Amino acid sequence: MESNVTEFGKLANGEVVTEYTITNANGVSLRAISYGATWTGYFVAPDKNIILNFDDLHEYETNPFHVGNTVGRVAGRLKGHQFEIAGQPVRLQPNENDNVLHSGSAGVDQLNWKGEIFLNEHDGEIRFTAHQDNEFPGSLEMMVIYKLADTNEVSITYQGLSSEETLFNPTTHVYFNLEGPDASVKDQYIQLFADKHMEVDGEKLPTGKLADVTDTVYDFRNLVNLGEKTRQLGGNEQFDDVFRKMDVSPIGFMTDSHQKNTLAISSDRNGIVIFNANPNVIGKSDDWIAAHPDNGLAIELQTLPDAIHHDDFGDIVLPANTIKRYTSTFLYAEED
Repeated sequence: MESNVTEFGKLANGEVVTEYTITNANGVSLRAISYGATWTGYFVAPDKNIILNFDDLHEYETNPFHVGNTVGRVAGRLKGHQFEIAGQPVRLQPNENDNVLHSGSAGVDQLNWKGEIFLNEHDGEIRFTAHQDNEFPGSLEMMVIYKLADTNEVSITYQGLSSEETLFNPTTHVYFNLEGPDASVKDQYIQLFADKHMEVDGEKLPTGKLADVTDTVYDFRNLVNLGEKTRQLGGNEQFDDVFRKMDVSPIGFMTDSHQKNTLAISSDRNGIVIFNANPNVIGKSDDWIAAHPDNGLAIELQTLPDAIHHDDFGDIVLPANTIKRYTSTFLYAEED
């Protein structure tokens, strides 16, 4: 394993944002920056990054698509910007109507984390740590570990420890494109071993019902072309949807347009969010948007959103003085 540490840029307050890279014996590289503990590179070849990224720090500070960010303490939507925990009501500052999306102004994606690299014989880690005191209960010590193995597998482990009982449901808001950022992601294929689709209301908040995907546009249990599926949706042809995974591993696959090169996806949590978009659309003209199709599919692995308000959605409570960990893995393989 080899490593490299460089300056990526500086925040307005003068803080340096650092970029960390580890490369395995096969020439595969994992890259991340300290701002937002953001995953910026899964280079399966020196010139082939299969996740979307920005070259400029300002884009990470201002782009609303959370490209590669660690999102938390709580990913997804919290209804009504309030919840009860340890018998006490908690109110957050809403940032989407009367609700909270991706923890709003209290998000860990806005922190500049401390990073370190740890190298072993057959794997290496980029380890980020941060301390957070804000609207959520408790003083949180959080760690995100990006790990690259000689098998070319990338794993992401999230660890939380709080001084008070709080909520903890982080994810990495990573966008994949197995053919690079200039290709249409809708030409590629996806398979999700998920038997239930989360119903939402007009504000994209969970109703509490998980619907069977059989004979619906939300059935991804067989490998299907993403573009064909989005066309069945009509309208803006965009998925922004949550699925409950089945008890299998891997939980899904993504392939390139030729169905040759494959990304296998695994998670120890029950939810999968998919969202197709082109994060570069901000400030662009209609003509530009028409000429630049969606180039990224966000695959967010987390406990089902708004679980604090739905008993059967999963446990996102982090008890006081207790360590909680979650892990997701991604393995890219090319056809020989």
